[in-house]
Amino acid sequence: MTDSRKLECLAYLTENAPPQEILDRFSESLDGWNVQWPLYCEKTDTISGLHQLAFTLAIAHDFSDQPMGGFSERYCFEDPMLAVEELIEWHKRGFDDQRPKGWVACRNVSSKSIKKSFEKHHSEDYAKELLKYAGGNGIDNGAHHIIMENKARIKAELGYDDNHIKHLAAYLKEVGLVC
Repeated sequence: MTDSRKLECLAYLTENAPPQEILDRFSESLDGWNVQWPLYCEKTDTISGLHQLAFTLAIAHDFSDQPMGGFSERYCFEDPMLAVEELIEWHKRGFDDQRPKGWVACRNVSSKSIKKSFEKHHSEDYAKELLKYAGGNGIDNGAHHIIMENKARIKAELGYDDNHIKHLAAYLKEVGLVC
């Protein structure tokens, strides 16, 4: 990501920071999860933001305004700038049903919701080009691992970078096409 793009993202996050009364309303959840750069959508009354985990930066979505409420969904990214970009794009869409992409893990979201979103907004065959690299294992144990072992081959044949391969493999695992 270029420096100018980083500045654009920073400007968007700053310009679209929620008003103080909204931050106060959601403060227990946001503070409890140490959320950075929260964004609020008035139309859906939804607040989401970035949450640092051990090895990933996550988009934590739909925080509760109730004590101990937490969030509804979480999407973990190895590339922190991709997490920032995806949070911004999702906010621009009003936190609609088009889920972020590029994540390498997600939590608290049903596989049915993920599959429906990606098939609707991308393709019914989303990520299925990686199935041929699963060693014929499909939903058998180890298929996700075999895809990851074939990263060099996938890069050479499909031109995908590491993060895209990890995301597609995670998607396949999340929707139950590989284990």
